[in-house]
Parts: sequence; structure tokens; C-alpha cells
Amino acid sequence: MKINILIISFISASLFMVSIVYFLNQVQSYEAPIEKEKLDAIIVLTGGAKRIDEGLKLLKENYGQKLLVSGIYNRVSFDDQHTYPIRLKKFRSKKITLDTLSTTTKENAENSRLWMIQHNIHSIYLVTEQFHIPRSLLEFKRTMPNLRVIPWPVTHYNIYEKLNDSNGNIFRLVLTEYFKFFGAFIIIKIESFLHKGI
Repeated sequence: MKINILIISFISASLFMVSIVYFLNQVQSYEAPIEKEKLDAIIVLTGGAKRIDEGLKLLKENYGQKLLVSGIYNRVSFDDQHTYPIRLKKFRSKKITLDTLSTTTKENAENSRLWMIQHNIHSIYLVTEQFHIPRSLLEFKRTMPNLRVIPWPVTHYNIYEKLNDSNGNIFRLVLTEYFKFFGAFIIIKIESFLHKGI
């Protein structure tokens, strides 16, 4: 009995480690493309430094016709000098939309879907943090399977070096994101199974 428990524990630990390494490699693989192309829109998922600035830069350089800032604090407006620099005020509401409803990545994707349908959008740059991209792609592909998405991480670094250099902060952050990704993956698979069974 004890041997069986040890075997099961060993297999479980091995599967966990393999899945963690797979997730880290996936995170590591994402970086902003060198050759940019013009897409229908840019969607920024708020929650970290530089994300909005990167989205505005892509918009200014005409790599997207519209910009959706999803999950922004509901008191931020177009008059916020830090969020919307004066040089980009000319775009205002004609090209920029604020989503003040979304509070989770799932809601980001669901509310973005409504906006994309309204504006006939089929391709986007998805701007967020490097570690957040796997779960973001998972949720966006769930809501719009045929959507063309090019991830745009605002930072790119060697994830393995960061794990060793940050006193455990990056490790906790990545581990938390791993469990969120894994939870979202399981929920999506269950929903898919139930939908097929109906």
C-alpha cells in the first residue's frame, strides 16, 4: 500500500514538474515580433506597467485601426494625462475605446468579443505581460476561435534567469499564473465536453 502511494506521489510530482517546465517554455517563447504588420485592432489588457503605452504606440504607428483598453480603472478618462498623452489626444474616442467592466482575463476576452463583433474585427495585437500571454490566448481563442491573434508582450526576458534573480518574487508570480492558466484550461475543457454532450 505504501509503495503504491509512493508511486502515485512520484508520478504526480513528475507530471507537475513537466507541466511547469512546459508552461515556462511557453512563456519564454513569446516576444514582440520584429516584423510588424497591420492588423484590424489592438487590445491592451491592463494590470501592468507599460501596457497602455505599448498599445498607444502601435496605434500611433498605424499597426491597428482601433484600440481597446480592457479592464481599465473605471474612473480613468480620456483626459487622464498619464494614460493618454497629449500627442495622442487627436485619436480620442474615434479610435480608442475604454472597457471599464472587465475585472478578470475571462471578462477581458468576453467583453472584447462584443467589441470586435461590433467593429468587424478579425485580427488583433494582444498587449499584455509575457507571463500573462498563455492564459490570455486561451481565453480569447475560447471566445473567438477564428480570431487571428499576435501576442505583444510588453517585456521579454529569460524567465529562468529571472526566477533566480528576484528573491522568489517572479517565481511566486509565475507559479500563480500557472495555476490560473491550468484552472482556466480545465474549465474550458469541461465546458467543451458538456457542450458536446448536450
